Amino acid sequence: MLLPNAIKHSYRLALDLRECDYSTFYLGKFSTWLLSLFCLFCIKIRPIGTTRTNSKYTTFPRFVTSLLSWVLGLKPAISLISQKLNIDCYKVDSDSYLSLPTETVLIDWHRDSAFLLDTENIKIKTGRHTYKFFVYLNPNPFSFRREGSSTSEGGKKPAEGALSFIPCSTRFSRAVDSAIFHDFIPFDGDHSLEYLVSRVRDILDEMDRRNLQSFFGLERKEYIKFIDTANNVLSSGLGLSSFFTTFPVDPGRVVVFNGRTVHRGGATGDSQRLVLRFITTGTRLEDTLFYVT
Repeated sequence: MLLPNAIKHSYRLALDLRECDYSTFYLGKFSTWLLSLFCLFCIKIRPIGTTRTNSKYTTFPRFVTSLLSWVLGLKPAISLISQKLNIDCYKVDSDSYLSLPTETVLIDWHRDSAFLLDTENIKIKTGRHTYKFFVYLNPNPFSFRREGSSTSEGGKKPAEGALSFIPCSTRFSRAVDSAIFHDFIPFDGDHSLEYLVSRVRDILDEMDRRNLQSFFGLERKEYIKFIDTANNVLSSGLGLSSFFTTFPVDPGRVVVFNGRTVHRGGATGDSQRLVLRFITTGTRLEDTLFYVT
């Protein structure tokens, strides 16, 4: 398997995902080259589409996703992560695609698995937990340029950071999910960070109305701190900031994260990104309980 660390360090991955919503490690040089070569071959035979964010990508058929999951050793890792995160009676589905190099920001601050305005969607999203593996690769595995030659010889300048997170933001996403699920706050948009902040304010308003000190295990001061952090993030622009974590683009890096964490997709420069998405559907008891104090 190309990613023995995914299994060997599954306990650490599960702990990182529970504590700060993401984890990262590296492929070996040969594994990175081999996977880059495989993706280059897939690009030649697969159609390339464009998303709403103008990102060019190619999707892989299900058997390729299964092959990659087996070769990379990811499904056993996801199963162990699900167990460690107390997701009961779960089943795992997966898909994969290759995001091609881009010089523009892919998508601004947001979180995945936002609710849509229908009851069935609430039931589905509450029991769905998405974990993504972003594997950064070299789009030209036959290029052996010296380090730094991409800028000195007129090539593209490496991107500052391809992926940014607000650490520990998943618990506030889940609090909003729980509040909507239990009719604690009304339906409204919650996909972008701006909308998520607005929903957190709704929770605070309802806590005031009911004279509550906490909701979903989070105290009032924690909600206020998240709002302050989010506003600082929104005013930070594209540069690096102490209010969020940014990973630079470098082939071989693997970033694993919970889709509910607030994140932003930046320019990947001359790197490309293999995305393997695992959707775990099961019951996480604390997501369905309604507890306030």
